[in-house]
Parts: sequence; structure tokens; C-alpha cells
Amino acid sequence: MLDTILGRFNINYQFINESDIQSDAIQNSSHIIYFGLDKTTFSSETKKALDTFEGKLYVIGHNAEQLAKMNVFQIEGELLVDQIILADFIQRLPEQRIIYHVQASKDGVEQKALATLEKEQQVPLIVQNDGNYFFAAETMFAPFGPLVADSLYDFLGESQQGFVRYLRLEDVHPKVDAQQLREQAEYLKDKNIPYMVAVIPIYTNKDGETIHFSDSPQLLNTLKYMQENGASIILHGYKHQYRSSETGEGFEFWDVENDRPIYQEDEVPAKKQSDFSTEQEYQEFIKSGEEFERGYIEESITKGVS
Repeated sequence: MLDTILGRFNINYQFINESDIQSDAIQNSSHIIYFGLDKTTFSSETKKALDTFEGKLYVIGHNAEQLAKMNVFQIEGELLVDQIILADFIQRLPEQRIIYHVQASKDGVEQKALATLEKEQQVPLIVQNDGNYFFAAETMFAPFGPLVADSLYDFLGESQQGFVRYLRLEDVHPKVDAQQLREQAEYLKDKNIPYMVAVIPIYTNKDGETIHFSDSPQLLNTLKYMQENGASIILHGYKHQYRSSETGEGFEFWDVENDRPIYQEDEVPAKKQSDFSTEQEYQEFIKSGEEFERGYIEESITKGVS
């Protein structure tokens, strides 16, 4: 998720493990983002490298208290928060989240985002001092990830260009109403709006009914019209279903009924761990299942493109 966030910036970056953070490995870097996924103790080499790093440092989650550049933030234990605040944006969380309790009262410390306790006490969530940042939570899931993304503009010295949103017409399969789709395409053409069309080449249902795009010439002509007038055609699976689900309603690359990867043909009753007499037999089944899954996915994508 952090990789996805960084992808919006005009920078060259690489990921390295904490154990590989040494002075010679980071000497040519201008910025470092340290993501503390787990509580750990820095090696003397890692701590020295980060403490003597001359660029800017952004720490996310755990272990910030071990670094000299983070000492100004006074991290004192943990708190439970139930909403986040960024300027005029306020969002209540679906459940309470644990963050570090940051005392950011020292001169030069700026609060970039806040969180709120149950008793409505506001506490810092993102703080910065002299260009170094600390994010007091450890999750990148929304709405936390977007807050980090917003603060990275200042951290990396890039100006925000505003939001980019994409329009996608979803689950266009051979049983879609061609006339309705044509009306949407003409409207988007008239407004000069580019868009994506997520297509599923094969429609199938639990009764075994199978329909191809070639069975609906009007729909096929509409798709070609869309492609010629601002649409990008995106393959959205081959059948978008597995076992008894209907196209567009199920999952093609996940056995949702058994909550596991696609290990078998759809008509074969699912084998479970309890069906095997030994752990070795079960692991052999998993290994063969992974090989089946790989072939299944490659074949589906190849047929979908064709």
C-alpha cells in the first residue's frame, strides 16, 4: 500500500529491509521513509545510519523512539482513537484504532493531522519538525493511508496537483443491454470524458448457460464504438465466476465458498484438510493445487485476451 502511495510522486525509490539500512546503502538518498511494521530493536549499524543520515526522515508506526531525529516528538505510550481530523475533513473510524501518544508541544513541532479520543480530546496523528515526520499509527488502510499520502507532498517537496479520478463502466458482459450501453457511450463522448470499460468476454450462470460477445453483434459494435470514442477496454476476468456463481456476481480467481485459492476444477467437490489422513498428504494436495491455480489463471487470462 505504501508502494502504491509513492507511485504518484515523481521520484526514484527502492525498498530495503531494516537489516540492510547501513550508511553506505543510504548515502545517496535525499529522503528515507521508515515503516515500522513490528516492534523491534535497531542494530547499532542501523541506528547509526539513520541517526547520522543528513536527509529528511519520515517514520511510520513502531520504533520511532529509538531514533535521535524523532526525540523531539516525545512519544509516550499508546492511545485509542475513534476519528481523524485533517483541516476541515473529519472522519469517524468504524472501530477504535491504536496510535502512539505524541506530545508535540515543543517549539518547531507542527501538527499536520489530528485524531480524537472518545472524550473528544484531540491528539497529534502526524507531526513534523525541521522536515522530519512521524506518523503515529501503523496502518495504511483508509482513511490513514490518504493522510500519509497528503503529508508526503510536503515531505518530498512536491506540489499537490489535485485529485485524479477514473470513470469505469463495470462488469460489461455479453448479456448487458447494448442499447443502454450505447446511450452511456454517446453521453460520455458528448461530454468528452475518457473512461474505462471493464469487460467480461464470457457470460455463464449456474444453469450452464454460456454466451459470448459474438452472440451479441449489437453489443460488440457498441464496444468498438466506445473504443473509438474515448474508452479503454480493460479485461475484467474471463468469466468472472467460479463454481455455481453467476458472471459478475462471483470471484473468478478465488474459491469464495471455501475461502482459499482455486485448487480444483469447479465441478469437483472441494477437498479439505479433514479429508486427508496425514499432514504430508494435505501439503502434497496444496502443492498440486498451486500448480493447478497457476495454469487456471494463465489459461483464463489468455482466453480472455483472445
